[in-house]
This record gives sequence, structure tokens and C-alpha cells, in this order.
Amino acid sequence: MDTTTTRRPRAARFKTGRTVREVGRCLAKILDRESRGGDPETRESLESFGASVLLALPGNAYSDSDRWEAVRNRFRWVEVSVVTGNSEGHYVHVRLACETGDERGNRLPDRKARPDHGVIVFTGKTFSGMAAAYRFAARLAVLLDA
Repeated sequence: MDTTTTRRPRAARFKTGRTVREVGRCLAKILDRESRGGDPETRESLESFGASVLLALPGNAYSDSDRWEAVRNRFRWVEVSVVTGNSEGHYVHVRLACETGDERGNRLPDRKARPDHGVIVFTGKTFSGMAAAYRFAARLAVLLDA
């Protein structure tokens, strides 16, 4: 997968009232389309990608049916990271970090800001190795203007 594309898709494509789940599906389609080709035995692929199951935990303030821009605007930045799975494979996590705003992006007063708060909104898994996971993470960072 080429992460140095000349046409840089903008995160604005996700500011159309789409839900977190819909943005996850769109990202999965982009990553799948870009990783096609080559020998199927050596092709890098994500086994799964989408809205994090962590969003469904009881007591979580956000869900995958929330509008993406409303959730995204509450946080200062997007983090994309790679971790090794407990059993096998590597995971790519997309996390919104440092909750400091409201749904319109207005900065909260310091007493209400939660700089320690973050939420993993998307997860992906690959069996193509750590290097492939980092390439997927880099591409996601570009797509989401992280």
C-alpha cells in the first residue's frame, strides 16, 4: 500500500452527518481498495476494521451511532497507534484524545476540560505483520488528518 499519494483525501469527506459506524465503513473500503493487487499470498490486508466494540460498553459517553463530527469536535487530536495482539496479529487503534471541546468544537472552560480523557473509536486487525500495521496506521493518519 502506498502511503505517499499525491491526492490527499481530506477528513472533510466525513463531515456530512455520517455516524462513527459509517465513517469506519468508509475507511475500511478505502483501505481495502488501496491494498488490493499483487500476489494474494503476500498482499497486506486488514482482517477487520470498523467502529470499536469499546464504544458499546455500558457507561461509555459515545456510541457508534453518534455523528462523527459531533464526537470528533470534542477532542483536541486524533491518535493512530499499533499494538501487538494478545494471541496473534497486530491491531491498529484510532483514538480521539484530550477532550477539551463541545460538539461544535468550542473550547470548554478549563474546569470542565478532560485532557486525560480519550476514546478508541476504530480498531483494525492484520495478520500481515507489524510493518504492515504501521503502513495502515500511517494511511489512516493521513485520511483523518491526525
